[in-house]
Amino acid sequence: MKKKSDKLVVAVFKQYIVFVLILGLICLGSYVFLGFRLTEVLNKNSIPLMDIVSGDYIDYTKLNVNDLEKIDAEVEIVNKDGEVVKRIGKEISTKNSYTPKELLDLVSTKNEAKYQTIINNVSDNSNNEYLAIFRIPNDKLELNVNLLKVPFSVGKPLYKEYGIVIAFAAMMALICIIIYSAWTARRIQKPLKEIDNALLSVINGDFEQRLRFDGEEELEGVRDTLNYLLVKLKESEDENKRLEESKTKLLLDLSHDIKTPMTTIKGYSAALSQHVITDEETKEKYYSILYKKSERVSELIDDFFEFVKLSNNENKINKEKTDITEFLRRIVLDYYDEIESAGLDLEVDVPDGPIFIGLDKKLFKRVIGNLIENSLKYNGNAKYIKLKAREDKDFFYIIVSDDGVGIPNHIRLNLFDEFVRGDESRKSGEGSGLGLSIVKKVVERHGGRVQLLNTKKGCSIMIKLNK
Repeated sequence: MKKKSDKLVVAVFKQYIVFVLILGLICLGSYVFLGFRLTEVLNKNSIPLMDIVSGDYIDYTKLNVNDLEKIDAEVEIVNKDGEVVKRIGKEISTKNSYTPKELLDLVSTKNEAKYQTIINNVSDNSNNEYLAIFRIPNDKLELNVNLLKVPFSVGKPLYKEYGIVIAFAAMMALICIIIYSAWTARRIQKPLKEIDNALLSVINGDFEQRLRFDGEEELEGVRDTLNYLLVKLKESEDENKRLEESKTKLLLDLSHDIKTPMTTIKGYSAALSQHVITDEETKEKYYSILYKKSERVSELIDDFFEFVKLSNNENKINKEKTDITEFLRRIVLDYYDEIESAGLDLEVDVPDGPIFIGLDKKLFKRVIGNLIENSLKYNGNAKYIKLKAREDKDFFYIIVSDDGVGIPNHIRLNLFDEFVRGDESRKSGEGSGLGLSIVKKVVERHGGRVQLLNTKKGCSIMIKLNK
């Protein structure tokens, strides 16, 4: 099962949390690294101030006078009798000797002066023991060394290590920012690039491309919407092609169907007008043929005109509340003589009315008439024409059927398209080939559906209307 994608705000929040944590780890690692480096530096380099605090100077004769003067510090060397035998660095005290109590007070009493006092045991090069009293300015020694106050030459090793660590941390942070920026940009650029390519394909007339990237919920929503749009554009393009082909076929078939009777009309009328035919009986025959052919042309033009009107959805149909049971009976009655002349039995099975449905009477009369006329034209060895109607809660059904030669398999799927006729066994040469197309369009304009039913023999067409 595919993991649900985060919303964009949640994804960005998570990414920034990770980014901040990485920067925090870089800072923490740099701090730890700095601690190790400073320890190393203090072990390798003589930092007078730090050595004084830690008591590493054992031989006072090796104290660096210059370094002490630079930090304004003083060292007094006191012997066992409390006498000051030497002063090193800046001269701060003027006492020549100290009593044990005074020495104790220097260590135990908080000195509110500007100097910090430290006492350590030292010796000279003859291993004689002394006390060293260190006086260091408070701004140079406060729990930690204040490097901002220490001269550069004294704190240089520490400055160097701080610089290295800060530069390393800054470089790592910069690399992290670059990687994060590139990764974020790629996550956004990839779907945008796919969207751009898809739109370019649409501009170039290719509707086959689909977006397949994964991302945050909002981006996936854009992906699905565009894919739906591409599918609809593809369907629209296919439908436009189909309609264009259908229109071309319609015009070709119509011109062909009109051309045949018009050729006959032209030839016969020329013969008559030029007095080539003088026999009255032949003239009457020609006149009869001319009339039938003109009726054929008129029928084709009427059907074509009706088909074009129905194809335009802007042309409204005139529905009115109609008792469809009585309406069907009257139509069947109009065709009763033709059905009887064809030697066919008529079976009518319509429920007792009234059942009211909104119908355009003129158009719907043509629907039922076209179905009955088809059964008359293509009856073959048929014995009956049947019109049956039934209803349920929501729909009203009309079925017109016969037991003639049926519909060939190769045209069953597109029976209701324009100019579709059966094979020679069902084709009489009559009709416009638009009858069933008109049936379909009229029924659909009424919000219904028409379909060919599967029957073992003959043809059975059902109309389904909303009540």
